[in-house]
Amino acid sequence: MSHFTVLTAITLPECVEDLLSQSSMQMSVCELVQATRSADIVNRIKTDTVKAETLRNQLQFENFIETLAGYRLEPYWENTEDPRYLVFSDCTEEYRADYENDGEMLVRLLDGRWVSPFSTAFQRNYALDEGKIYKRSFGQLHHRKRTKKAKRMKALYMPFKKAYRSFSTFAEELCGLARGEEPGTYGFYRNPNAKWDWFQIGGRWPDRFLVKADCPMVHTGEVSLLMQDYQGCHALAQCGSGSAILPQPGDGSNPNVKRYHQPGKRHVRHQN
Repeated sequence: MSHFTVLTAITLPECVEDLLSQSSMQMSVCELVQATRSADIVNRIKTDTVKAETLRNQLQFENFIETLAGYRLEPYWENTEDPRYLVFSDCTEEYRADYENDGEMLVRLLDGRWVSPFSTAFQRNYALDEGKIYKRSFGQLHHRKRTKKAKRMKALYMPFKKAYRSFSTFAEELCGLARGEEPGTYGFYRNPNAKWDWFQIGGRWPDRFLVKADCPMVHTGEVSLLMQDYQGCHALAQCGSGSAILPQPGDGSNPNVKRYHQPGKRHVRHQN
């Protein structure tokens, strides 16, 4: 696990530049930073009608910048699906060897279905241990027990060649591999330039750049959960300066491992 800082620039469309030039600032930069980092920002927007429009514009602006930041860093995103940044990794030989020589444990349910011991249909009420099936929770003490129904079930080691009628079925249905351009090849697509799987502005490095107090709009960013006692914006207010944000990609992991990701928010700050 690693965290590192990255500085990038984003060009705003002309329509946004016009909006910024016409916006009337109802709050100072430091007040804006404190408000957007407040846990009750929604209530503040509802109750403070004078500053509500400024806060709404700020949130809309930050969401727009987050989208632009995602486009900017897309070439280095581990989970990108853009074909321009992906290459095919051929895993045919590795998985064919598994298909030819390996297998998996299966259990036969009371209705005759063969399922994986890790499936919800089986694990909800039963457990497999050293080839024997047990009721997961039995009696008032909820002990594991070899009940009559558990004994009627069967566990069996099934070779992949017997469970799947062809290697293509095994590769696509069980392994989730994609077909390559060459006939009979299977693998997955990855980004060879992947550097990050999530990032946020600020994070462990908040408020690294100063902006003018009358700056019409900034991206206030976030403070890492590890820095909840951070008082940076108060110090900035005392010295009469503004706030600025540093993008922080982090926690890049192995792009060869297939799994579901929920990347963090995408942020970058614009400074006039």
